[in-house]
Amino acid sequence: MVDLTEAIASAMEPHLDQPFLLYGHSLGGLIAFEVSRLLGQRRVATPVHLILGAVPSPDRLPRGHLHELPSPLLVRELRRMQGTPDMILQDSEFLNLVLPALRADFEVLETYRFTAGAPLTCPITVYHGTQDGLVSEHDVVGWEAYSRRAFRLERVDAGHFFLDDPAFLGSFCRELLEIADHAAFGNRATVTK
Repeated sequence: MVDLTEAIASAMEPHLDQPFLLYGHSLGGLIAFEVSRLLGQRRVATPVHLILGAVPSPDRLPRGHLHELPSPLLVRELRRMQGTPDMILQDSEFLNLVLPALRADFEVLETYRFTAGAPLTCPITVYHGTQDGLVSEHDVVGWEAYSRRAFRLERVDAGHFFLDDPAFLGSFCRELLEIADHAAFGNRATVTK
């Protein structure tokens, strides 16, 4: 996780002269959180908002060893999670190309160790699928402790992988527009002073 977030933060730094937000889903949410923390520690810039989807707060992450499973058992777990299309799981050639990347993702998640620090200075919104069999609402409400600003929980009537759900997309787009309006107003206010 440390190597990954340092690489992402370093790649982002030259481009942070405008307001920005980060969205991360599942493992991506944890990465977005750690990148936000790192940018704040470096005093470069921080997001105006952190939006997360389907990810437990760092203190509520489950521990597992999926990255160490033999391939047949890992494929069985992927089927159970319902996030990898069956046509990929049934195509042995394609599966051989994809499994190392999926295994690496699980390793990042399962070896992650949270280090306590100051809460973020930006608001956090968390989207939670009410039918998510991997992450419970109890797991996501813990994010409230990780921001000095507002926290909002948005529920989506979907499972873990709700990125293409129309209700999520509508809510997400509305939120992006509100955040953009607020950031633009803040910039005008700064310019006119």
